Amino acid sequence: MRLFERDALELCSQFELWSEQLSNGEISRSLKEAEIKLRNLSDHIGHIQSATYEVAHRGEELVQHFENSGINLMADSQYSGVAKVQVLLEYIQEREMDLEDLGSIRRIKLEQSIQLCQFESDASQVNRWIQNAESMLVAGFSIPGSLAEAEQLKKEHEQFQTAIEV
Repeated sequence: MRLFERDALELCSQFELWSEQLSNGEISRSLKEAEIKLRNLSDHIGHIQSATYEVAHRGEELVQHFENSGINLMADSQYSGVAKVQVLLEYIQEREMDLEDLGSIRRIKLEQSIQLCQFESDASQVNRWIQNAESMLVAGFSIPGSLAEAEQLKKEHEQFQTAIEV
């Protein structure tokens, strides 16, 4: 029971560190970094769930051993052994849920950062297209001096129309 209690308290301490990391981690403005952080977040949440499962599973086994053996052990002046383990299990499960909520919030922020980076990239591409179209328009503003120049300008205008329709 003391080993479980020690492991549960260590896990609770680790929850505090993980909570701080999830709450205060910087959200990247770089597409590549945001994608990497999103992948790392999934690994991090998986690690938290795994560590929590291991400790909670041992606690549940401990409760079953107490109940099956009929031993009524007092953990301290306030709690029986079973009650103490159950209190710790409830606390661990609540903290895990809190961390999963923080992880979900962080995941959403990272996904939004990725979307923003993609939007900025798309906007830059549209700006380049507009600038190219403007250059083509400016180049086509001349008065032809001959039929050949007029036909050349007409051809360039048709190319311009095709370019802006794509």
